Amino acid sequence: MNNPEMAGHVREDEDIWFGQLARAAQAGDRTARDSLWAQVEPRLHHAARRAAWTFPTLDHDDAVQESFPIFAALVGDWPGPTTGGTGFATYLFGLFRWRLHSALRAYERRGASTHADWHAREGRTRAPTAGKLTPIAWQEYGVDYRAFVADLPPQEREIFLLRVEQGLGTGEVSNRLGLTPRTVSRCWNVTLRRLRAIARRSL
Repeated sequence: MNNPEMAGHVREDEDIWFGQLARAAQAGDRTARDSLWAQVEPRLHHAARRAAWTFPTLDHDDAVQESFPIFAALVGDWPGPTTGGTGFATYLFGLFRWRLHSALRAYERRGASTHADWHAREGRTRAPTAGKLTPIAWQEYGVDYRAFVADLPPQEREIFLLRVEQGLGTGEVSNRLGLTPRTVSRCWNVTLRRLRAIARRSL
């Protein structure tokens, strides 16, 4: 499971700092979590794009979008430095690729099953469309608006707030943040999938 290719370039003092951020994130400090994510994101995204080559039916961006949930889960599960000196970087980079492959295999098995198909089978009402709901309406679907926004990855959160709270369209968000429309659209769709998954559990 160890992945020296990614972990080997982390300095000892950097790894100690990563560990401190991880501990703070475990205690509920989202600023620490986001700061840690900003440091490891390029390496994890690089590993995700490489891993995607083994799943020809998936888009590379699908693999990249799985990176943050896996990162967040690994931060939450980190037991702390081991007596043998294994720090956070070795733990994170060592387990990330294995967890990613498991997630992508599951994603690939799900295939094209859509949210709409699920509701048709269950005979239930559609889950919320983010841009048309007030925080009060969100509560009717069992979704805590503030907690949902706070738990989003930084880029998704920024796009989400511009779309929902300022009513900007994809092109306007793209210009505001200097991102491609495709990236904005993909992040928005990933956020909606998160929202709908929460709403489904409460229906």
